[in-house]
Amino acid sequence: MSSLPPTFCVFSYNRGRFLKHCVATVEACSPDSRIVIFDDHSNDGETVRILDELRASHEVCIPEGPDDFAHKCGGLYANMQRALESLPADQLACFIQDDMQVVRRLDEKDLAAFERFFAADPNAAFLQPALMRASHRDRDERITTYDPDMGVYFRSNNRQSAGIFFSAVSILHPGRLRAAGWTFAPTEKQNEAQARRHFSRLGLLRDPFVFYLPSVPAYRGKAKTWALAYAEKVRRCGFYPYRLMSDAEIVALRQRDPKVLPIAEDRLRTEDPTIERPWIFYPIEGSRVLKALNTLELRLRAAWRALHSKWS
Repeated sequence: MSSLPPTFCVFSYNRGRFLKHCVATVEACSPDSRIVIFDDHSNDGETVRILDELRASHEVCIPEGPDDFAHKCGGLYANMQRALESLPADQLACFIQDDMQVVRRLDEKDLAAFERFFAADPNAAFLQPALMRASHRDRDERITTYDPDMGVYFRSNNRQSAGIFFSAVSILHPGRLRAAGWTFAPTEKQNEAQARRHFSRLGLLRDPFVFYLPSVPAYRGKAKTWALAYAEKVRRCGFYPYRLMSDAEIVALRQRDPKVLPIAEDRLRTEDPTIERPWIFYPIEGSRVLKALNTLELRLRAAWRALHSKWS
């Protein structure tokens, strides 16, 4: 396995400003990494323009045909499959999304940590590089343990649909996935079940380096319901990047007792300090009414499409 920095595969759809920022943080924090952008047929003018700009210095891949999978994540997993098939078998890759950013510089200590994890367990395929959420702190403190031999955290099986064996945001080992005949399934739950069959548990990096931006406008199935649009307005969803961690903050992260989980709200600072805390990452989270209205509208849309298809 190569000791080169991982290839960053960035998956995007109609969030040009976020994509540009995400790529800029990879460039700043891991300047020797190859960056490949896999776009899910973005169609808004800003994103198309930014994709054209990024082509000058990075690879941009846009599928020629329609999405391979019809599900709430659009073509995300189809594009992840395209990425997997294009990567060298012996070089690690880091899969992130356009509403994320790298929050600190990577160095030789990080590369050594990646190699240590995969070398320690030949059946390991996924290593999660993101910080943890404050809203999940109580749960994670119950189910997460640190393995000093491998230098990572593991989660126990807590009846979760994902996050024990699989994460879409991962440092992954392409050769091991291809050797297992891996094909990304259309849903996170299905990929979790597949990873459980083939591989060891998902490792969670002791000193993570990426995270989701808070209060980001969201898409589900490439469309916004009324409930989702309303929640975005009320919660002031927009562009709220993090400041890159200082050298002192990186040292503090690395020198902490591993019993102290790497919670994002404890380690990161947003450029706008007025953003609601704990940070939210899906506008309707925490509201049963809006969740119910969102689900109802999606079901009505699906029923209408089915009826229209039947009679057309």
